[in-house]
Amino acid sequence: MKKYFVLLFLSLFLSNVTYGQRIVVFLRYTIDSVLLTPHGDWAGDVQNDNPVRAYDAFATTAGGKNVAWYSNNSLGTTWGPKNIIYTTSDKMCTEVCAGQLDADNWIDAVSSFVRSDSISYSFLAIHKNNGNGTFTTTRLDSLKTRLRQIRIVDINNDGLRDIIVAGSPPRSSWIQESGVYWYRNNGGMSFTRNFIATATTWKIDAFDNVDGDKHLDIIASEEFFSGQDTSAAARILLFKNNGAEGFSQVIIESNLGRHLGDPPGGGGLRCADFNKDGKVDIVAGSSYNGILYWYKNNDGTSFTRNVMDNNASRVDGIDVGDFDTDGNMDVVACGRNSWIRWYKNNGNETFSMNSIDTQFPLFDLPYVTYLDGDTCPDIVVTEATSTSGWVFAYLNHCEAGVRENTMPFPQYNWLKATSIANNNSVNITFEIKNKSKIKLEAIDITGKVTDVLVNNYYDKGTYTTTWNTINTPNGTYFLSLKSGNNPTVTKRITIVK
Repeated sequence: MKKYFVLLFLSLFLSNVTYGQRIVVFLRYTIDSVLLTPHGDWAGDVQNDNPVRAYDAFATTAGGKNVAWYSNNSLGTTWGPKNIIYTTSDKMCTEVCAGQLDADNWIDAVSSFVRSDSISYSFLAIHKNNGNGTFTTTRLDSLKTRLRQIRIVDINNDGLRDIIVAGSPPRSSWIQESGVYWYRNNGGMSFTRNFIATATTWKIDAFDNVDGDKHLDIIASEEFFSGQDTSAAARILLFKNNGAEGFSQVIIESNLGRHLGDPPGGGGLRCADFNKDGKVDIVAGSSYNGILYWYKNNDGTSFTRNVMDNNASRVDGIDVGDFDTDGNMDVVACGRNSWIRWYKNNGNETFSMNSIDTQFPLFDLPYVTYLDGDTCPDIVVTEATSTSGWVFAYLNHCEAGVRENTMPFPQYNWLKATSIANNNSVNITFEIKNKSKIKLEAIDITGKVTDVLVNNYYDKGTYTTTWNTINTPNGTYFLSLKSGNNPTVTKRITIVK
């Protein structure tokens, strides 16, 4: 089989962490392998034919000079071959970002390409989704910088999603066009470039700060020294939006390290409200110092730095998601030193570190998304070695791990049934801890309730019921047990008759 075809590859039991009633289990599956420095990833339903929360994956290869997408064929466990969106002859692809850019309801993509020698110019490409798995590519802009991370966001609150991108100069010289750019979406796949500020920008994000006007502020981290001053350190910069897309610069962090080589000063960057105070905080890394920080938002321009992990050697990509579904935003980070970890938000402004994988040397960029149909966030990540690079899916089995009662928690209801049903009925056992009204439903992969199995009051105790599946089509379903204020219990079942 050709190297770009992907075998079902459950390679490793990676993480099994219990928090209260929740277990977080990440399992690694291969999307693609034997790549040339895969360097960016994203996810989205390319052909609008996927089950709910089971997206396809995008990825780039720097050495292969292309951006591609992969079909999610079986809830994240098997993937289709590489579908190349675009290839260039003289440059390498660095980043990709996906989102709807026009009004045709298809998810489009944007990617950045740089000269392989990193001394001249780069270009930004828009990939319009034709709706049949193919894309039409247009070069949006060329700049004398190295365009790096991209985000698709609505900066000016006009209902059209814009593009922001970070540009960093080559490490050997300074190029004046490096900095932060905002490409305003004019509609009809037409964009206008707006230059925000000069900086050695590396990672970028946007968020609605404390004013709540839905005109987004921009946050960026620098790769190395600030501007042309080689004695200065890399920084984190906030570009505050005045509500009319005028931006003023605020320095959030003045010392991420000043190394001109590898590792760079700044690492990844992402925004989320970690302490539920209504203010959006920042998580960022210093690759040079090997420290992962989170910055508490005090008033929109003042932030307090807190150490999340002081042993985060060569930290690079960062993303956020509620991995244990407890209502607190957690963090995933990668290190170009053989590690990918997730950090549980304990809800009291502290975080607990958990290893996901240590088997590969250059974990690069993680993207939090949904791949296997459940409500526990999953991760797509690239591993950026130059000859045997990988694109991985890490499926988060937090719901299945808890609610199949493999490790029962005595204070909560539980539900147990077979994972694979190959006859015309499924026997279900459930336990109720306190008298309450119980609703037990069967839900298909699109979220539609197909059968209501129980809908009545039950005393405390253990009960059994049978789901008659004689007329139920083959496929994946979820049993959902709801009762009062107890956590909803779900169990995934695959019916194969």
